[in-house]
Amino acid sequence: MLSKNSRIKIFKTIPFLFLILVGGACLRLYGIDFGLPDLLNVDEPFEINRALRLATGSFDFSRAGKGGLYYIIFIELVLSFFVLYLTGLTKSPNEFAYFFVSHDDIFYLMARITSALIGIISLYLIYRIGCKNGGKTVGLMAMFLLAISGLNVTHAHFATVDITLVFLLLLTWSYLFAIAEGGKKKDFYLAGLFGGLSVITKLPGIVIIAPMVVVYFMHRRLSFPSTGESHRYFAMMIIIFFLVMFAGEPGYIRTFQNTQGTIKSLYGKSAKNLEEDNGPKDLLRKPSSINLHRFYSKVIIKDIGVTFLLIFIVSLLYFLFNRSLVEILVLSFSIPYFIAICSTSSILYYERYVLPLIPLIILVTSRGVGKSIEYLQAKLNRLSSLRVNAIVLFVLVLLCSPNLLSAVEATSKFRQEHPRIQAKKWIQKNIPSETRILMEGSPEHRSQSLIPLLNTKANIKEMISDLKKRDPGKALYWELRSRYLDKLDVPRYDLLLIQNDHPWIEYEEFKATDIEYVIFDVKSINQNYRKRTDHVRSTRIAFYDQLVIDPEVTEITKLGDRIEIFGKKTADGKTDAL
Repeated sequence: MLSKNSRIKIFKTIPFLFLILVGGACLRLYGIDFGLPDLLNVDEPFEINRALRLATGSFDFSRAGKGGLYYIIFIELVLSFFVLYLTGLTKSPNEFAYFFVSHDDIFYLMARITSALIGIISLYLIYRIGCKNGGKTVGLMAMFLLAISGLNVTHAHFATVDITLVFLLLLTWSYLFAIAEGGKKKDFYLAGLFGGLSVITKLPGIVIIAPMVVVYFMHRRLSFPSTGESHRYFAMMIIIFFLVMFAGEPGYIRTFQNTQGTIKSLYGKSAKNLEEDNGPKDLLRKPSSINLHRFYSKVIIKDIGVTFLLIFIVSLLYFLFNRSLVEILVLSFSIPYFIAICSTSSILYYERYVLPLIPLIILVTSRGVGKSIEYLQAKLNRLSSLRVNAIVLFVLVLLCSPNLLSAVEATSKFRQEHPRIQAKKWIQKNIPSETRILMEGSPEHRSQSLIPLLNTKANIKEMISDLKKRDPGKALYWELRSRYLDKLDVPRYDLLLIQNDHPWIEYEEFKATDIEYVIFDVKSINQNYRKRTDHVRSTRIAFYDQLVIDPEVTEITKLGDRIEIFGKKTADGKTDAL
C-alpha cells in the first residue's frame, strides 16, 4: 500500500477533481433524453412500474433480483405528486395517475437523470477509496479512468439497476477497506448495510459476502486476535446484511425457497433436455455454444484497454507479492464474481454484467500507476519536479486517450437517431394503418422491444381483458394509458407480437395467415442467435432462413445493421409498401 504521506504531487487536487467531475457528468448526461417519448431500453419500464406499484400500495414480488433503484424512483414519484398537487396541476391520486400515463416521458427522464447522478457520485466514491489506499494521485487516476469507462458511461444513461449496484458496492468497499486496516464498529455495520442494499439492487451483488468473510480474518489478525470484539462485529455485519436483503426485497424469500427453479433459470438446460422438452430435433441448431469466459474477457479488455489491463495484471502481481490487503480483498470478490457470470446459461449474458468488476480493476491499476510514479520520481531525482510531472502527465494523457475517445463515442451515440426510431418513421410513412405485422415484442410493454409501434384499439382492449384476470394493477395502467393513446393522431397497426422467451410461429402458419409484413432483428439473428442452441432462438433462425429464400416474400428495406422489413408479394409480384 502506498503511504498517505507519499511525495507524489503530480496533480493539484481541487482543479483536477472539479474537471473530472464535470467531464464525467457531461459524458453521462449528454443525450440522456434519447428515444423519448419512445423507450429503447426494455428494462427501464420494470423499474418505473415497480415504483408505481409501490406508490399504489402493492409490491411486485416477481422481479426479485433487480430492485433498489425503484425505491428511489418511488420517492421521486411521491415528491412529484406533492409538487403537482400544490401547483394545482393534479387534485387527486387518480388525476396524477392519468398525468403520469400522458406525460410518462418526463418521469422516465427523471429516472435516467437519477441514474446518471448516482454514476457521478460513484466517481467521487472511487476517488475517496483511491486516496485512502494510495494517495490523492491514485484517487484522481481512479476517478478519471472510471469517468471515461465507456461501459459505465453507457449504462449511466439508463434508468436501470446496474449503475446503482456499482455505487452501492463502492460504498461497501469503502468500509471493507477501512476494516482491513483496523476499522471501527461502525465500519462493520455500514458495510453490512450497504452490502445488503447492493444485493436488493441486483442479486449478483451477493458475492460481496466473500470479501466480508475475508476481511473478518484480516481484522482479527491486525486488531483483536485475543478478544471477542471481532466476532461480535462480524456477526452484526452479517445479520444486518441479511436483514436488509430480505426486508428490502421480500421476493428473495421465494427465490431461495425455489432454489432448483432459480438454478435452472440461471444455468439453463442442455441441448438434450431442450430437444425432449420443446420440440423436434431438426429445430435444434448445433453451432458451438458461447464461451462466456472469452466473451466477458473481451468486454473488459474493450472497456479498460489492453495497456491498462497489462498494467492491472502487473500491479496485481506486484501487490500480491507484497501481501497487500487491498488486492487480496479485490481478488476475493473478483474471482468468484467472474466465475459466477461465466457459469450462467448461454441465454443470459450481457456486457453490463462486468460493471462491478471495472472499478476494482481501475483501483488496482491506479495503485500500480501511483507506485510507478513514486519509483520514477526516486530515479529521476536529478530532474526538476516540474519536468518529472510533465513527463508523467504526457504519458498518462497518451495512455488514457483511447479510453477517452471510446467514452466520447459511447455518449455521442445517444444523440444519433436509433434504427428502431428510423424504422418506426419509415413504417408510419409507407405502410397503411391497421396493417397486420409480425415482429418481436409484447403487448404489455410500454414500447415494443423491436419497433415502438402503436397497437390497434381492439388488440389493446383484448390485452386489458386478459390482464384483469392475472394482473389487475397492470390492467388499470393500460386502461388509463389507452384513454390517452386514443386521443393521439398516429397510425395504429394490427401487431402480432412474439415475446423473446417464446418460440416463433411456424413458417407454414405465417403463409396461411393474413400477416402482410414481418420485421426481424437481423443483427441478433446473425451475431447472437446462431451461436445459441436453445429452442426459442432456433425457431427464429429457422423462420428467418425460410423467409429470405421464399420467392413470394421480398425484403422491402433495411435500416442500419439491425432491422429488416419483409413483405408478402401481391398477385402482381409487388408489395403494398413498394
